[in-house]
Amino acid sequence: MLATGCTYGKGNIHKLFWGKWALTLVDKRTSRAIRASMRPEAMERALEGPFLKQRLAGVLPSNVPQDIAQEQFDGIVAASDEGLFTIGEPFKFQWSPPPTTFQVMRCESCGELTVLRHMRVSDEGKRVCVGCARSAFDYPTDLALTRGPEHHQWPFPPNSH
Repeated sequence: MLATGCTYGKGNIHKLFWGKWALTLVDKRTSRAIRASMRPEAMERALEGPFLKQRLAGVLPSNVPQDIAQEQFDGIVAASDEGLFTIGEPFKFQWSPPPTTFQVMRCESCGELTVLRHMRVSDEGKRVCVGCARSAFDYPTDLALTRGPEHHQWPFPPNSH
């Protein structure tokens, strides 16, 4: 976020929950993008290191001994960009900003007010928020992967509420 100026708050970061250490950076002015990903061998080295072994054992990051955390940090800072990342060639990418909307409805399960485009249809036919729709799945499973692409699109025809 520091290097790109992108933030979740501005809505220009979209997390997909695909379980990858990768991102696509889009230049909205030119409709061009690049894909950057962590080199598998760099991530494998990190996973085998003492810091992540502590984390895998359930130790909170703030409780990992400072010397172990510092060793991990120093190794990352000392590595070259080429040693850490694969950077793809620029490609065309048509980006559309999400629509600004004040269309809302109550989730038929939890009762919380939710922006309409984030509502889903449950297996029982209820109009529910993403949180309630996910309750039947292991969090953070993406509905688009488990229930098909129709659940990743606008869930209701216009003016159907």
